[in-house]
Amino acid sequence: RFAYQAHTISPGRDYFIEYSYAVKTGGLDTDRVVVAILPGHYSEGQDALAATPIVEVPSTAILDQGNFTLVKARITAPESGLVSIWMYGVSTKDAYIDNVKLYSAD
Repeated sequence: RFAYQAHTISPGRDYFIEYSYAVKTGGLDTDRVVVAILPGHYSEGQDALAATPIVEVPSTAILDQGNFTLVKARITAPESGLVSIWMYGVSTKDAYIDNVKLYSAD
């Protein structure tokens, strides 16, 4: 499963991407979710998949579905100010992404 959000932000300014996640136990050690910031806006999923992320923020722990973990990373907006949040899961068990935020670091 994938999710996508397009945003226009101020070029050259610093921002944080933040989200909470949970991955249900009992799957593989490689189960994870990933939230990435892509440069630009995309009308086709295949183009978003082919884009090189500005940053990828993967989950780091499998603590079960009721135990959400907060993840945060800093980015600098590209010159165009156009970015997309691309979210996906690679999981054999249930995985959750919640409270996705993109906000100014100032």
